[in-house]
Amino acid sequence: MTRWSTKLESVLTQLSAHVNTNKHAHIRLANHYINIYNKLTIVGICLGPISVVMTGLGGTCDTTFTGITYSNMILSMVSSIIFSIIKFGKYEETSNLNKIASIDYEILENNIKININLDIDTRPEPVKYMEWVQHKFDTILKNSPLLPDSLDEESFNVPNMDTIADITTDDKLLEYERMRMFENN
Repeated sequence: MTRWSTKLESVLTQLSAHVNTNKHAHIRLANHYINIYNKLTIVGICLGPISVVMTGLGGTCDTTFTGITYSNMILSMVSSIIFSIIKFGKYEETSNLNKIASIDYEILENNIKININLDIDTRPEPVKYMEWVQHKFDTILKNSPLLPDSLDEESFNVPNMDTIADITTDDKLLEYERMRMFENN
């Protein structure tokens, strides 16, 4: 059975930091998309009534004055385009998906922090726990919206499972060597 070591704890700490970075990236994206949604909605809500008022003015004014008619057409078209952008841009849905991803990352991060702070005797078996953390991380990553390439890539250096496997193998070898030394004495 593999035991907890400072190397495993270090990998978990690094993974926790990466999870924290992803969490904050999704929070920033959620806020970004909801801000776009709110701004477009406000502009669309303002342009719609202005267009209606201009239609009323165009009906009461002399029909030879085409400036109001053209302005009304342009405002109506811009208002329609804005509402189409809101509908097909899916800003609100994307914001909600990013919020869900940030919550999932926060739950995973808290779980890792709790397990690191537990006594070694009360922690789950390291290999199973590391596999669970990796599976949970992969699941969250797969179900989350993609993060843009413009984010800083250096903050996304994650220890991979090969590193974790090497560490657990090293721990097994160390444990075997200790047992051998104990038997020889």
